[in-house]
Amino acid sequence: MFERALGTLPGFARAQAGLCEVSVERYTLEKVPAHVATAETACAQARALDPEAYEVYEAVGRLRLETGDNAEAEQAYRRALKLVPESPDALMGLANALAAAGKTEEARTAHLAAIDAQPRYAAAYLAYGTFLFLEGHPREAIAPFQRATELTPDNPSAFNNLGSAYMYVGDFDRASDALSRSLAIEPRRASYSNLGMVLYYRGRYAEAIAMTRKAIDVAPNDHRLWGNLADALVRDENSSEATQAYRRALDLAEGELAINPTHAVNLAQTAYYASRVRSGKRARQCIDAALAVGKNDNTVHYYVALAEFGLGDKSRAASHARRALELGYPEVLLNAAPEMQEIREAIQKEGGSQ
Repeated sequence: MFERALGTLPGFARAQAGLCEVSVERYTLEKVPAHVATAETACAQARALDPEAYEVYEAVGRLRLETGDNAEAEQAYRRALKLVPESPDALMGLANALAAAGKTEEARTAHLAAIDAQPRYAAAYLAYGTFLFLEGHPREAIAPFQRATELTPDNPSAFNNLGSAYMYVGDFDRASDALSRSLAIEPRRASYSNLGMVLYYRGRYAEAIAMTRKAIDVAPNDHRLWGNLADALVRDENSSEATQAYRRALDLAEGELAINPTHAVNLAQTAYYASRVRSGKRARQCIDAALAVGKNDNTVHYYVALAEFGLGDKSRAASHARRALELGYPEVLLNAAPEMQEIREAIQKEGGSQ
């Protein structure tokens, strides 16, 4: 539709901005680098056509968040807010940029301002819940996610996110219910994947494999899905296919790092995949890079723990597992993850918390 608008009026800056944002969204869903190139071109043209349109700066901010340019993203969103001071979308974007830069309390304030600006805007509650979730507070995230489902009962993302939060507090029954509701509204990668994870944590590996394959059918270029599939295949005693899946995950993760080389969680996950396919040098490079930019991220330490264990260093694996817990990684999931069993045993031997 944006392309049709531009076919009618090529100089329409807001349509170029819309094309930029939708291209970024396609990249987040499909992980095809060409979408980022399309977004770059559209945003540049939008900015040249109308530097006073707030939509242009919201689009630039969204693009820069995806490419890891957090300072430029913050600047773009602040420019948008000068033009439209109470735009909830610009406030949410600013909050995301601030959170990515480690400015946690400023990010929280911006999220709450977005909710205050438009109290019945479900996206603002989803954004705030996601912020809480990523900051290691899944229990607190349940309320805003629940509110989003009430405001938009046909929103699959709202139920998916609610299901994720329940999963992270160990309430697998409520998680399954919410994720199944999401899939009933619209089959999506995230809901298939999260439901697959619930099954995995419950030890139902064959069902987890089937559910994850459905997610891959929707989004074949997402390294996380291939990594999850590989983990389940290992537990289902299919080591040969698991190795192939880890290699696929590694290749795709490297592609994402080419777009954003400072994404801490992607770096940690890449290290894990590399350790599983016996690429020790690359694993060590990614561990160092992940910790340099994400030393306070619990998910980074979780995957670094797995990578270190894959490299044969149980002591470091135990240390990073403990750090993940200290930073808020859910103990219930650490205990449920079968690949963490030997690391948990190492923690017990050293007298650490379980």
